[in-house]
Amino acid sequence: MEYSKNDELISLYESHNHQLYDIAMKTFELEGRPAIALAEHRAILDNLVSDAENATADTYLSVMKHMDNTRNIVIELMS
Repeated sequence: MEYSKNDELISLYESHNHQLYDIAMKTFELEGRPAIALAEHRAILDNLVSDAENATADTYLSVMKHMDNTRNIVIELMS
């Protein structure tokens, strides 16, 4: 972002990154979540490197599953 030389945009970007980091750290405090997240990331990687005919769709679905699970945890934490 620094290349933009736009202080407001840089600040917004840094704030967003900080919030994402905080969310990630809070989700990892939940019992079992680090192992689940690792399994989700492994599934994404396995699909990315797969030669299977449906690898692209499987990659998309595994990413969406991970994002949905994370979103649901964040919503639960905010409740």
